[in-house]
Amino acid sequence: KRVPYLVNSTKGLPRTRLTKANESLISKENLRILSSIKDLPQTVMNIQNSRRDQFEYFAYGSNMLRQWLVNRCPSSKAAGPAFIEGYQLTFSKPSVDGSGKATLEALQGGLVHGVLYTIAVKDRDSLDRAEGGYDRRDDIAVLTPAGRRISVSTYFAQKRDPALMPYDWYVGLIQAGAMQHDLPEAYRSKLDRVDSLADLGRTNSARPTAIQALMDAGFSDIAGRCR
Repeated sequence: KRVPYLVNSTKGLPRTRLTKANESLISKENLRILSSIKDLPQTVMNIQNSRRDQFEYFAYGSNMLRQWLVNRCPSSKAAGPAFIEGYQLTFSKPSVDGSGKATLEALQGGLVHGVLYTIAVKDRDSLDRAEGGYDRRDDIAVLTPAGRRISVSTYFAQKRDPALMPYDWYVGLIQAGAMQHDLPEAYRSKLDRVDSLADLGRTNSARPTAIQALMDAGFSDIAGRCR
């Protein structure tokens, strides 16, 4: 009798079951071979995605500053600068504190610089929670200074209000992140000209953490301007 195949996840292979009735027809060697076929797709997947426990994230706002991002994602590791084409940086994302936060808006000929991070998948939910009011996209193409194109995750505001302005400490985090990762000087100068609001109420729970992150990163001058 012809020996049937085991059920396996490889598309296109015959599908049947190994029952006690036909088990005796299959030698130990056949079982070993069939078992290896069954496990092959997962083996190939593990080889092709050897770092499936990590994902690449493009930070363009406050998360560019490593000391700020690690508060949200302890596994974060900077991989270097990158930029995205066809977008502009705006501060039109409505925040719960009444200010505007950074987002990407489509603009022909636009370019936004940022920082690539490698983050453990276990920290992704934490990042999603921190980025409330944003949608995460995992298919965004960015370019490295060497011209390498990489598909990454990043965030886009769900709603926008062009009348909003960011707080000074928030802009300070972005400026510090751009300096920390040596983004182009012309881009850093552009960030230095962003208009911002003083957080006079000082009731924002994120403000003290932001000031501390700036101090920890060695940007006490920027932190001082936000006091």
